[in-house]
Amino acid sequence: MKAVSRAGRASWLVCTFLLLAAGAANGVQVQGIVEYGQAEISPVEIYAVDSATGTYFDEATSSTGIPWFLDVPATQCILAAVASWQGELLVSVVAVENTPTAGRIVMKLQDTASGSPDLQEMLQLLSQCGIIDSLDPLSAEGKFQTAVDRLEDAAAIANESPEAGERSIVITRPREGETLAAGATYRYYWETENIAYGLSEMFTVEYSTDGGVHWEAFAGVSNDGSDPWSILGTLDSDQCILRMTSRSYPDVSAISATFSIHPASEPDRSITITAPRSGETLAGGETYRYSWETQNIAYGLSEMFTVEFSTDGGARWEAFAGVSNDGSDPWRVPNDVDSDRCMLRMTSRNHPEASDVSAMFSIHPAPEPERSITITRPRRGETLTAGTTYRYYWETENIDRGLSEMFTVEYSTDGGVHWEAFAGVSNDGSDPWSIPGDIDSDQCMLRMTSRNYPEVSDVSGVFSVHPGSEPEPERSITITRPQSGEALVAGSTYRYYWETENIDTGLSEMFTVEYSTDGGAHWEAFAGVSNDGSDPWDVPSDIDSDQCMLRMTSRNYPEVFDVSDVFSIHPE
Repeated sequence: MKAVSRAGRASWLVCTFLLLAAGAANGVQVQGIVEYGQAEISPVEIYAVDSATGTYFDEATSSTGIPWFLDVPATQCILAAVASWQGELLVSVVAVENTPTAGRIVMKLQDTASGSPDLQEMLQLLSQCGIIDSLDPLSAEGKFQTAVDRLEDAAAIANESPEAGERSIVITRPREGETLAAGATYRYYWETENIAYGLSEMFTVEYSTDGGVHWEAFAGVSNDGSDPWSILGTLDSDQCILRMTSRSYPDVSAISATFSIHPASEPDRSITITAPRSGETLAGGETYRYSWETQNIAYGLSEMFTVEFSTDGGARWEAFAGVSNDGSDPWRVPNDVDSDRCMLRMTSRNHPEASDVSAMFSIHPAPEPERSITITRPRRGETLTAGTTYRYYWETENIDRGLSEMFTVEYSTDGGVHWEAFAGVSNDGSDPWSIPGDIDSDQCMLRMTSRNYPEVSDVSGVFSVHPGSEPEPERSITITRPQSGEALVAGSTYRYYWETENIDTGLSEMFTVEYSTDGGAHWEAFAGVSNDGSDPWDVPSDIDSDQCMLRMTSRNYPEVFDVSDVFSIHPE
């Protein structure tokens, strides 16, 4: 055996045994190494390793279903011996690995009373288990002679140590001169000597802000080495210290180095208006988006800013908005401002000291846009029928659409010498006109005048209005879907669409609908539909063609028909 002495805080003993299985009849031969030293290790661990390959094994078992070395009488004897130390030693057994022929057991033992086990007693137990024939190293043919000598040296070193078994706590943080922030959470740290780790050992933790004259307990913690401390926001001192006291050993206590606690300083908050920029020109009446950036000010609805503008370089200010901290906001620029000395100012409502003034910019009234009306129908030379209803059309420029803009509409039958008002219309682009039945003239005109902008007016080209039968209008059908190249699925329902010109809508007008699968060589009628603009078609499931077409023919006007573009129908 060999013994080794190492520096550390907790005494420990490691026994390593190489087990060589020589068959059931021969029992087990055991060689071993015992290491004594000092380290921060307290539990006992037993595990196995293949001595030939160094491989570790998990959960390997013997025929009895338990790790093979636990079947070995010598090993059971070791475990029984270790168990006899309960109460004085911290012992845990972890069976990890083995092979069918070899393994290694490592035991780490810590004496809870003295910090180090009696090594001579341990050798005696090993001898009783048959691992060592006797305490005489020469009885094992010199195999353990040097090891035992060194083991005895280690025991002597342990017995001579003045600190053996002494318990202590050392607070390692906070450090000397460290500054903590009031109201923050700080993690303090400590180390212990010969005090069990974990929940079995509890410490009372106190703080002082007057160098230890007065103490305030704030926590009871287990021996885990560190813990968070929620520092009171009212503390402000350079004479702070911590004290930790063991509840199991009240005489074991520690005081930290002196440190400081001060309220956290207020962050430097700022607002920077990024737009409008220096020299920028805004137009009165427009909607302009101004923007800003902030530092150390919360984003969103929790932070509100008052926004003001000045037109005299900051001598006077006019508030126009209260905005959340979103980085930008729209501003309807006043239309009555005409100045080159305009500025914006933004001030935080939560932090009034945080404010910013923009660079100087200009606001000038927007120039009046050029407004116009253009009557597009009736066209020059067009002939209308007296007593009918005719829809006239117009276009506008820079005039709002809808009910906010109204036009007066007049007609003349003598080339503009006399005018007759017949309608007041909103700016919708078109309106129906019920043409009087007694008009018969080739010098007809329409005139439209804006009521909001009376200077804005237009006169149509000259057209004719005559009584009598109206000439037969040009009628048409246009199939708009299916479109060219469109692919339909055989057996599906498809809605086709069409448009008509000068053909009444509804049931009074019926169309015959046909389809072709050979580019129009042959046609198959499949529907008779009213003029509703669309209708569903149950596409036959047996069609498979890229040369399909639809044809629609008016039953009232057989000369009016249309053929669709070529499309495809294929099974799904």
